[in-house]
Amino acid sequence: MMLPLLEDLRQDGSRVRRRLWRAALFMTVLLSTDFAVWTVLARGLERYFGLDAGAEILLIGHSHTVLGVDKERLETLTGLRVAKYAREGANMADREVMIRHYLERHPRSVQFVVFGVDAHSFTAAGLSKNSYQLFLPFMADPTVRDFLAAQKALSGLEWGVRRVLRTARFNETTLALAVRGLQGNWQSYKRGQVDLARLEKQIANGDFRRIAFEATEQARFEALREFLRARGIRLILAYYPTVDVLNRAEPERFAQAMALLAGFANPEQGVWLLDYNAEYAGRHELFFDPIHLNVDGQAVITERLARDLNALRAGNVERQPLPVARAMER
Repeated sequence: MMLPLLEDLRQDGSRVRRRLWRAALFMTVLLSTDFAVWTVLARGLERYFGLDAGAEILLIGHSHTVLGVDKERLETLTGLRVAKYAREGANMADREVMIRHYLERHPRSVQFVVFGVDAHSFTAAGLSKNSYQLFLPFMADPTVRDFLAAQKALSGLEWGVRRVLRTARFNETTLALAVRGLQGNWQSYKRGQVDLARLEKQIANGDFRRIAFEATEQARFEALREFLRARGIRLILAYYPTVDVLNRAEPERFAQAMALLAGFANPEQGVWLLDYNAEYAGRHELFFDPIHLNVDGQAVITERLARDLNALRAGNVERQPLPVARAMER
């Protein structure tokens, strides 16, 4: 009576073993494929941001920097390697992590940090609240890992999934940037021109980002300035131009922002401000929209930035006050 039961148990055990073997094979193939794809994507993203090699010039910022500077052209004009670690919506905290992350990878190469600034630099309002997601592909790096943990934006399950499935660390944006990195493509495709009539209407209706000042953001920037100074890295505050019509929307606050930025600049401490508004804010043909340069504008500003950096390297502006860009025209 027991023999049929034993036979059934043996058959059931065999089926269980086959299922376990198939599950193990599936997981092996899944994880191997995931790792292979992630390796390629991570290499592309690192190349896009310049994390794959040490650079003498490190560009830091958000979309103003992305669209404001031609990385490859700047390398040609300065003869130095350039890393453009810039991402849409990056606030002051993000940029601090970006600088620390880069220096964690390449602690001795950077001579200049060109830090994008504007009248809204000292408020986090109006920027992306999900910009932390752009760091997820680098979550294994200590600086990024600590930052993401402090953000508490991921649940334990979400964190665990991304630890195991590495491709899950990428979203649509970082995937596109990784592909561009693999292609060696840093080009801007913004070829339109700003609609001034629309902008004036928006300002009249109060539909524009307000200038504000947050003490926490200012303190964070001051700490970052001292962090770079302690490492002997020169800090260039680059105000890529924004349309003059927008700059006049809140004239008193705009002037206050410029005065604040000027106060941070101190050539004797290795900090300079390049104010490109003064010369280019009225050149409306250079703008794609009120705050971003088009392809022509990028070319003009890249040429100007290269000239200014070359002059600074030559020691021609070591004692020049705000703004360096204007001083070098004399």
